[in-house]
Amino acid sequence: MQELVRTDGHPATVVVDADAVHLTDTDGADILIQVAGELRSQGVELALARVHPPVLALWRRAGLSEVVADDQVFAKVHEAVEALRPATEPTAVPA
Repeated sequence: MQELVRTDGHPATVVVDADAVHLTDTDGADILIQVAGELRSQGVELALARVHPPVLALWRRAGLSEVVADDQVFAKVHEAVEALRPATEPTAVPA
Protein backbone atom coordinates (compact mmCIF):
# COMPACT_ATOMS: atom_id res chain seq x y z
CA MET A 1 0.00 0.00 0.00
CA GLN A 2 2.85 2.36 0.72
CA GLU A 3 4.08 2.00 -2.87
CA LEU A 4 0.56 2.78 -4.12
CA VAL A 5 0.40 5.90 -1.96
CA ARG A 6 3.82 7.05 -3.21
CA THR A 7 3.02 6.51 -6.89
CA ASP A 8 -0.68 7.35 -7.13
CA GLY A 9 -0.61 11.09 -6.66
CA HIS A 10 -0.97 10.96 -2.86
CA PRO A 11 -4.58 9.85 -2.35
CA ALA A 12 -6.52 11.19 0.63
CA THR A 13 -7.96 7.75 1.44
CA VAL A 14 -7.25 4.12 0.60
CA VAL A 15 -10.32 1.88 0.41
CA VAL A 16 -9.82 -1.81 1.22
CA ASP A 17 -12.39 -4.17 -0.31
CA ALA A 18 -12.65 -6.82 2.43
CA ASP A 19 -15.25 -9.03 0.72
CA ALA A 20 -12.81 -11.94 0.42
CA VAL A 21 -12.16 -11.99 4.17
CA HIS A 22 -14.47 -14.55 5.72
CA LEU A 23 -12.26 -15.83 8.51
CA THR A 24 -9.93 -13.67 10.55
CA ASP A 25 -8.53 -13.23 14.00
CA THR A 26 -7.10 -10.42 16.05
CA ASP A 27 -3.86 -10.66 14.05
CA GLY A 28 -5.84 -9.45 11.02
CA ALA A 29 -7.08 -6.48 13.01
CA ASP A 30 -3.56 -5.78 14.27
CA ILE A 31 -2.27 -5.66 10.70
CA LEU A 32 -5.04 -3.26 9.63
CA ILE A 33 -4.36 -1.08 12.67
CA GLN A 34 -0.67 -0.97 11.74
CA VAL A 35 -1.45 -0.18 8.09
CA ALA A 36 -3.89 2.55 9.13
CA GLY A 37 -1.22 4.10 11.35
CA GLU A 38 1.39 4.00 8.59
CA LEU A 39 -1.03 5.55 6.11
CA ARG A 40 -2.11 8.21 8.60
CA SER A 41 1.54 9.17 9.16
CA GLN A 42 1.60 9.99 5.43
CA GLY A 43 -1.64 11.98 5.61
CA VAL A 44 -3.76 9.18 4.14
CA GLU A 45 -6.85 7.65 5.77
CA LEU A 46 -7.97 4.02 5.60
CA ALA A 47 -11.55 3.08 4.76
CA LEU A 48 -13.17 -0.35 4.47
CA ALA A 49 -15.81 -1.67 2.12
CA ARG A 50 -17.80 -4.92 1.90
CA VAL A 51 -16.69 -6.18 5.31
CA HIS A 52 -18.72 -9.17 6.50
CA PRO A 53 -20.48 -8.31 9.80
CA PRO A 54 -18.80 -11.03 11.91
CA VAL A 55 -15.38 -9.96 10.61
CA LEU A 56 -16.10 -6.30 11.30
CA ALA A 57 -17.35 -7.11 14.81
CA LEU A 58 -14.14 -9.00 15.61
CA TRP A 59 -11.94 -6.26 14.17
CA ARG A 60 -13.81 -3.62 16.20
CA ARG A 61 -13.41 -5.64 19.41
CA ALA A 62 -9.70 -5.90 18.63
CA GLY A 63 -9.39 -2.09 18.44
CA LEU A 64 -9.84 -1.24 14.77
CA SER A 65 -12.46 1.40 15.59
CA GLU A 66 -9.71 3.47 17.17
CA VAL A 67 -8.16 4.03 13.73
CA VAL A 68 -11.07 3.45 11.30
CA ALA A 69 -14.20 5.37 12.27
CA ASP A 70 -17.68 3.97 11.67
CA ASP A 71 -18.21 6.55 8.90
CA GLN A 72 -15.21 5.05 7.08
CA VAL A 73 -16.88 1.63 6.71
CA PHE A 74 -19.08 1.15 3.66
CA ALA A 75 -21.38 -1.56 2.34
CA LYS A 76 -20.06 -1.23 -1.23
CA VAL A 77 -16.83 -0.04 -2.80
CA HIS A 78 -18.56 2.47 -5.08
CA GLU A 79 -20.33 3.97 -2.04
CA ALA A 80 -16.94 4.48 -0.38
CA VAL A 81 -15.46 6.05 -3.48
CA GLU A 82 -18.40 8.42 -3.93
CA ALA A 83 -18.55 9.37 -0.24
CA LEU A 84 -14.81 9.98 -0.02
CA ARG A 85 -14.35 11.75 -3.35
CA PRO A 86 -13.09 15.30 -2.83
CA ALA A 87 -15.78 17.89 -3.48
CA THR A 88 -13.62 19.49 -6.20
CA GLU A 89 -13.29 16.26 -8.19
CA PRO A 90 -15.97 15.65 -10.82
CA THR A 91 -18.11 12.56 -10.43
CA ALA A 92 -17.93 9.86 -13.06
CA VAL A 93 -20.76 9.80 -15.53
CA PRO A 94 -21.65 6.32 -16.80
CA ALA A 95 -21.50 5.95 -20.57
